[in-house]
Amino acid sequence: MPRRRGRRKSIKSASKSKYNRKAANSLFLNTSVVVLSIFIFALAYSWLHRQFIAAPNDSRPFIQLSEKPTTLTSKMWMEKQFRDIKVEVLNGNGVDGIAAVATDFLREQGFDVVRTDDADRTDYLYTIVKDRTGNLHSARRLAEILNVDTVSVIQEINRSLVLDATVILGKDYANLAPFAALKDIP
Repeated sequence: MPRRRGRRKSIKSASKSKYNRKAANSLFLNTSVVVLSIFIFALAYSWLHRQFIAAPNDSRPFIQLSEKPTTLTSKMWMEKQFRDIKVEVLNGNGVDGIAAVATDFLREQGFDVVRTDDADRTDYLYTIVKDRTGNLHSARRLAEILNVDTVSVIQEINRSLVLDATVILGKDYANLAPFAALKDIP
């Protein structure tokens, strides 16, 4: 019987294509392993270089053993205490520039004055301090620093305002601490 050559060719070509596929898969896997190994090596080298070879690039100062820690003075404590109190200063007497002077004074004392403006009217006889958040102690302390009678501290909570207290300067502003040194006040 004669041999069939066509069938052998198809078996040979089928086995060759299987071999080619296995070789291609093997080549892809080997290449992937090599690339991944190079990446891991570079990552490890970078980490080791940063940890042990390169000088730290930290700009924060280190405390030397010879340095003594500083003590918190009362002035530093007061400045920190009032830094978080947000205040608005309103001119309620109609005299120009009064709110700006009071604002400068309160900022020197460490308060965060967030707004300076005119009040809703200009006939306030007395300066008042309004507590806006329910922290009456801070409002009384603010009044004390301004030399406002603590009776003039009222609680008018308004959470929609982004502040802790409102100072409305009245016609008695000449008696307040920011204006005590000024002589030529009308």
